[in-house]
Amino acid sequence: MNFLSPGLLFGLLAASIPILIHLLNLRKLKKIDFSTLHFLRLIEKQKVRRVKLVQWLLMALRVLIIAMLVLGFSRPVIQNERIPGFTSAAKTTVVLVLDDSFSMEVVEGQGSRFNLAKGVAVSILSGLKEGDEASVILTSGRDLDIRLTPGDLPALTKAIKDLEPDFISGDLNTAIIKASRLLGESENLNKELYILSDFQKATLGNPKEFTDVSTLLDSRVQTRLFNLGSKKTVNSAITGIKVNNQVFEPGKDISVTVTIRNYSDDDVKNGVVSLFVNNERGAQKSYNLDAGKITDITLSAPVRKSGFSSIYASIEDDDIKTDNRRYASIFLPKEFSTVLLGKSSDLKFIRAAIESGSFSGNMKITEKDITQTGALDLKDVNMIIVAGSGEGVNLGKLRDYTANGGGILLFPGENTSLAGYSALLKQFGVSPPLELKKDSKALPGKFSAVMFNHPLLREIFQTQYGNSVESPELVTWFRLPQGGGTDIITMADGSVFLKETRAGKGRVLSVATSPTLSTGDFPMIPLFAPLVYRSMFYLASQEPATGGSLTGEEIALPGRKTGGGKVTVVAPNGLASALGSGKTDDGVVFPGTDLPGIYRFTRDDEEIDFVPVNTDTTESNSTPMERQEIVDYFKKINVKNSPVFIGAEGNFTQTLTESRLGSELWKLFIIIAMILIGVEMYFSRAKKSDTP
Repeated sequence: MNFLSPGLLFGLLAASIPILIHLLNLRKLKKIDFSTLHFLRLIEKQKVRRVKLVQWLLMALRVLIIAMLVLGFSRPVIQNERIPGFTSAAKTTVVLVLDDSFSMEVVEGQGSRFNLAKGVAVSILSGLKEGDEASVILTSGRDLDIRLTPGDLPALTKAIKDLEPDFISGDLNTAIIKASRLLGESENLNKELYILSDFQKATLGNPKEFTDVSTLLDSRVQTRLFNLGSKKTVNSAITGIKVNNQVFEPGKDISVTVTIRNYSDDDVKNGVVSLFVNNERGAQKSYNLDAGKITDITLSAPVRKSGFSSIYASIEDDDIKTDNRRYASIFLPKEFSTVLLGKSSDLKFIRAAIESGSFSGNMKITEKDITQTGALDLKDVNMIIVAGSGEGVNLGKLRDYTANGGGILLFPGENTSLAGYSALLKQFGVSPPLELKKDSKALPGKFSAVMFNHPLLREIFQTQYGNSVESPELVTWFRLPQGGGTDIITMADGSVFLKETRAGKGRVLSVATSPTLSTGDFPMIPLFAPLVYRSMFYLASQEPATGGSLTGEEIALPGRKTGGGKVTVVAPNGLASALGSGKTDDGVVFPGTDLPGIYRFTRDDEEIDFVPVNTDTTESNSTPMERQEIVDYFKKINVKNSPVFIGAEGNFTQTLTESRLGSELWKLFIIIAMILIGVEMYFSRAKKSDTP
């Protein structure tokens, strides 16, 4: 027996009131000697005994009346028992946990697992009656509020039929906890929890988040499981994509490494991976991959346009198609805008190096004195080169530029002092030089080590004998300390010639000598021009967007990209959303990443970013849980009734309908209470007539 309103059982304490009243009213009769009435003593003793008996009987009746009324209002029920006159289809609360992850797209028999799950859900709900409650919880966490509106079962059925697998990965445990709360709030006699899933091990949830739900899933809750993952899944997935380039130059190939994992028990023979740039196939390779193994495959393809380019890698279809693609993006400036800050004499060779490059026709060079920095508009500037001193100059605008992702190349000027270059470097968080070496013609400064694998220098100084670069002979240079960044080129005296550091979201390159002939022959050696030219593309290139966001995560664009214009995003399915006007400081946030693919952001119809969004690879591991593992999970969360496994193929609807029958006994208890009230009234009158 269960009680639908168990809180009212505290009212049974009121049954003690008649007992207390009875005890307080007990009084001992006084003994009166009255000689003329002596003959009545025997009759009086007989009446007293009868009155005491009636008093005890009335007390018991009153206790029973209160108990019956309290029990009746507590709505006692007996499930799965038929009592004539009291048996009916008791009100039922049904909560369906529906696994809508993309692993449910696997085809089993006559259709996909998800379509099978939807069919089972509709069959379960078909047996509901008026007054029943029903809700659907999706493991993806989508808040669709799929509930049964009174009298509108067809609408609920249609909502379920219209569902499709989602690209957002959630976990089963979180969905079960949410379902438990809904069941805990219900006061209906029957409570049923249905879980329709393929029960993947990887998506059960974090064991540290397993919660005791015994107070919510009490003895009235029946848990029934439909395991829809009977087929052995064949699945390989692209789990990573990495653009190897960090310097993007027009007309050059990009190198992309694709990571593939075989989640199946069978080997992959002669698989094919393809690389697409702007939806055009640029390269493909075949591969073999043993069961359970991972491999990296590198492909190269040309980028035929400037601006933002979308990239994706794909493999051939298998049981789970969603994870066979992974997305990335890159950016090549359409028109390169560079700002040169310093004296013309300090910038002469830098400007010549830029104008000698293959992209010089699309170069916009703005040259200003460093004291004019505050008047610059840096919104569309790709990178900045500074040659000079930082003393007495407000470079706050340049600091903001690098903090928001901009790149800057720093040189000392021809006459820059130790204090001046120290002040310049400190503005960007770079360690100041240890000393200034001047007029060292007897022992000129030379290179001792070069990091040829750095993106700035990679592949441009290769010879048949290996990597080689000519060292300058410096007569004046600043001794930059090692550490605090990436030491790209070091000097024979242990100092650093070229260092890379991070400043907020941007990069800073620091050079130890001025780009003039008075400090040495640095501007004349073969290293100078390619170093300046490639530094421009390296510092201007946005980080290749290979990770991006996962489906369901928000995308945040910084204020430097959004400016103050009207920002719009186009999702992979072509739907556009206006995000309003971006603030220069705050940027904008887009939360609607429901689909994998490239999200294209524009500001006043000009492209400002391509953000790749990919699926969580956890869902790709389709290894199922064993039945005992599922049972053990429900023991860990302390479910009162053990879960029952039901096959989706059989005729389970009739069994479910019969299990919803039950007997509510409140009427019986109220009838008993009314009968007892009548008996109590009869004996109360009898007591008054017998009281002496």
